[in-house]
Amino acid sequence: MEKSEIKTRLVEENNTIYEIDLDCLKRKEQRKKEKKEDKKRSQKIRN
Repeated sequence: MEKSEIKTRLVEENNTIYEIDLDCLKRKEQRKKEKKEDKKRSQKIRN
């Protein structure tokens, strides 16, 4: 299996196993980054 085909990651925390959807995680990080950039832009406009 190629690395590009992996869509989920298993994470073990304490006695619990979580399956993380990597595509979803990337989208979430992208939205967070865009929100941060928008905030910086709005601060520049105010000043």
